[in-house]
Amino acid sequence: MVVAKSQDGDLAQVQTSDLTVGQAAELGAIAGALVGFGAAGEEGAQVGAELGAETAVEGGMLGEAVWSVADVVPPGSMAAVALVEHRWAIPLRDAVRRAGGVALADAWIHPEDLVLYGVATNLV
Repeated sequence: MVVAKSQDGDLAQVQTSDLTVGQAAELGAIAGALVGFGAAGEEGAQVGAELGAETAVEGGMLGEAVWSVADVVPPGSMAAVALVEHRWAIPLRDAVRRAGGVALADAWIHPEDLVLYGVATNLV
């Protein structure tokens, strides 16, 4: 998804995708099922799939997520928003949960952050 924020602070969705209605419904069902499964197991997956497909077809797939972007996008600029699932991390997440652990943070480390860290610690 690409969003644009005007100088006045108004946020507009520029483009979400070029999916057909059927493709949007299918992807919405998958996303909804995953969220539902995480919240309430198999029963939640069924409910989530139905709601996800319906929401995607109606164009509301992004919901509140679009507008929470308003807090971090500077006025007069645009931002690309992507959702990425790291499937390789699922067994690790499950093992942590089984051991009674919880996630404390979830963030990306960008190359620029590594450079700044290197400069701050005299590594580069």
